[in-house]
Amino acid sequence: EDFHFGASPLPDGRHFLYFRGSKDANNAGIYVGRVDAEPKNQNLTRLMAAGTLPVYASDGDGESGRLLFVRNGILMAQSFDLGRLVLDGEPVRIPAIDRVQSLEIFPAVSASANGAIAYRPGGSEMASLVLVSKDGKESATIAGSLDKAEHPRLSPDGRSVALIVASQLWKYDLDGRPPIKLTFDGALSPVWSRAGDKIVYEGGGTLRAVPADGSGKPEQVAPKGHFHPH
Repeated sequence: EDFHFGASPLPDGRHFLYFRGSKDANNAGIYVGRVDAEPKNQNLTRLMAAGTLPVYASDGDGESGRLLFVRNGILMAQSFDLGRLVLDGEPVRIPAIDRVQSLEIFPAVSASANGAIAYRPGGSEMASLVLVSKDGKESATIAGSLDKAEHPRLSPDGRSVALIVASQLWKYDLDGRPPIKLTFDGALSPVWSRAGDKIVYEGGGTLRAVPADGSGKPEQVAPKGHFHPH
């Protein structure tokens, strides 16, 4: 096996879903783990082959639900027995939902306890960076027509936003100053330092940090090979 990641808790508080990466395609996929089991005692029966990481949506009875996942851009659902921790039946397409966006195996989907589903539609990869108030109204547009914009992160002082645009890290100021491009060799998942002077991100299979004002070059902060993206 190469790696494990993407743990997602199940409602019973004892089990979770996660992805096992493997050079053997018959082993790679989604598994059910147990929080009180040692690694050698975890269940090695694959639950499903990887399309995207599944999202658990309860049926409301506390005993059953459905796993939501994206296959070829289509949102699918398959019944899941929470007591037996097994899938039931065949996956079906969720009606009234067209294409859904995914980042590698991470679907842009979330399910609430009352059955509501939130998702980000697929299609055009152009986007705008906007401020939205707590009542859901857009209060200002920071930037428009951005290519593959994702992972917005507000700075500790609330005056700037770190954003991935076309796989590179940018900093946008909310006061209207020109944005600053901070990377040129790829970036993912930015996180601000507590002081707001640096931004840590995933790049080249490791963690790197770059000054938020663009005054310096990125520096590696985790040994390569000791960190897996996401």
